[in-house]
Amino acid sequence: MSLPCFWINHPSRVADAEYKPWQLAMAAASGLDVPRTVITNVPEDSDSHHEYLGPSVIYKTLASASVTDGHLMSLVYTTDVSRADMADCRVALTAHQFQERVPKVRDVRATVVGSQIFATEIIADASSRGRLDWRADYTSLRYECTHLPPAVETALLLLLRRLGLTFAAADFVVTADDRYYFVDLNPAGQWGWIEAATGLPIAAAIADLLTEGETEWPTSDLMTRPSIKPTNCPAPAPASVRVPVSPATEFRRRHNRWNRCGTTGSLAARGLPQRFPTDRFRCR
Repeated sequence: MSLPCFWINHPSRVADAEYKPWQLAMAAASGLDVPRTVITNVPEDSDSHHEYLGPSVIYKTLASASVTDGHLMSLVYTTDVSRADMADCRVALTAHQFQERVPKVRDVRATVVGSQIFATEIIADASSRGRLDWRADYTSLRYECTHLPPAVETALLLLLRRLGLTFAAADFVVTADDRYYFVDLNPAGQWGWIEAATGLPIAAAIADLLTEGETEWPTSDLMTRPSIKPTNCPAPAPASVRVPVSPATEFRRRHNRWNRCGTTGSLAARGLPQRFPTDRFRCR
């Protein structure tokens, strides 16, 4: 789709941005805090992964949370998992995404329209299901308008620019010490119910952006995928990768290790998706 017009959002950018590991890598590179994350199809590594993630671990989908079976559609909500769950032999059937369960005190949904951010605190105190994943119990939710810290706003806008998006609905969990963790981002997220509950002028902002927007969507050389190159590095199968939350110096060290182990071609040989940004994941 190459029409010379303004998109909210361009379909190609949406397709890229829906992939959760790519989001996490770009979020970390943009300066946002992200939960410790393991993507694996190796149940035998459950002990080391559980130690890395901490005492409380959750499962999240790699892409869309919706699952279609014929005419039926269901949602896969964030789910608590145990060490035994991670060691289940069925984990070997496909890649799974496990994360540390951040000890949050509240959830924040940030709807980004162009350079404007409309932040809403989502309160689910009355529901145990809603406290883990507020999507699981909408009837228990309350909403309050809020603001992101300036540093988080700046990093979030940079993330959208890196992903080539002009609109997104981003979710954060906030700890007792007011630390914001980026959870994920929906490039076509719902916003109507937020506006109805809070009065935030999201529809007006979208209308303004459509009438005043530039003729091209944002682009970034950071979105370029690494090419697949042949490698002589032996690739044991299967493998696990971890999203780092360490300083930039360790990023560079791990990037050098990836270079020694090959690029996405070796990942494909190990049964994992080819779309991992190779400078943001650990070769295991």
